[in-house]
Amino acid sequence: MRISPPLLFIDSIREFYSTSSGVLKVILTFGFSFIFLSAGFLAFILVRRFYMAWRTKRATLLRNEIEKLVDAIMQGKIKSFAFESETNKLIQSYTNHSFLKNEHRNILINELVTIYKTIGGSAADNLREIFISHDLPKYSLHKLKNYRWYIKAKGIQELADMNITEACDEIEKYINHPKSLLRAEAQTAMVKLANFDALRFLDETTYPISEWLQLKFLHILANKEVKTLPDFSHWLRSTNDTVVIFTLKLIRHFQSIQLSDDVVKALAHKNLNVRIAAVETLGTLHHDSALNLIKEQFYKDEKEFKIKMLHCFNGIFKPKDFSFLEVQLLSFDYDLSLSAAKAIISIGAEGVDFINKIYASYADSMNKQIIKHALAETN
Repeated sequence: MRISPPLLFIDSIREFYSTSSGVLKVILTFGFSFIFLSAGFLAFILVRRFYMAWRTKRATLLRNEIEKLVDAIMQGKIKSFAFESETNKLIQSYTNHSFLKNEHRNILINELVTIYKTIGGSAADNLREIFISHDLPKYSLHKLKNYRWYIKAKGIQELADMNITEACDEIEKYINHPKSLLRAEAQTAMVKLANFDALRFLDETTYPISEWLQLKFLHILANKEVKTLPDFSHWLRSTNDTVVIFTLKLIRHFQSIQLSDDVVKALAHKNLNVRIAAVETLGTLHHDSALNLIKEQFYKDEKEFKIKMLHCFNGIFKPKDFSFLEVQLLSFDYDLSLSAAKAIISIGAEGVDFINKIYASYADSMNKQIIKHALAETN
């Protein structure tokens, strides 16, 4: 029987290996191992490259199908979504692929969420219908069970952006999560989905609410249609200072004048930032009757509070406050003196006359410079 060349080659290698010395055998073993490992690694790289290219192509085709669908919705060609549509069948074939099912489903979710946030009206409603019809809320909810916090946050964000109000109970579980970014995402989602009702998390939160998050909440709530505002006053008694500050911002933003007396009580708060927020709120509410109480606090408080008070009550001060403002104008603190000068001028013609008399009569060189500066800024 004739032996094939490959077998002869292998037999010759075996014979050479068996007759070699110990050291040579070790060298040959390492050499052959290196060759086999290199070949295996090269094969892995090639297979992976082909797989990645195939996967990218599939993802691109899916995105194209989603874009076609959205274009059809925007142009009014699709009035309502139907399961038997060709586009739907194509999307189903991509999202049900055995190898790329999760990846394609995430692409579909990302694309729908991104586009949904940029459109409105019936087009947005149809896009949301697609999201629900493909049972995608279930997969976003499933992300909340993931052990990685950022996957949980991603799922919460998707549900909130697509206005899936049924997810509120699950999302609410994370509003006091120790991970700040996940907690912020959950709280923001609740405000988006449940409006003012979501603010019940303020009753129990022990973590500080950042300035950025407070502004985000206000922005969301300001764009909601609400017939009756809730009573914010009980949050002014919170032990969480950032909750009190946020509540004062809510009162200020929504002009809850009926809560002015509750805001006045916050002037005695131990936290300087709370006291400053209270002054800002009273100034915005034009609660001039609180001015005497604020003046009492003024002499006991820090410089930052004093300057904020003088600034916030510009336009609220009256000629009867001239003596109080004059004392601040003639102080030896430049910032406080400048704020007082601007406050006097804000009273109007009477204020300008009063400050000009001080300038001409007994103001020292520093006070004169401050008065000139204040007058120049207001003209």
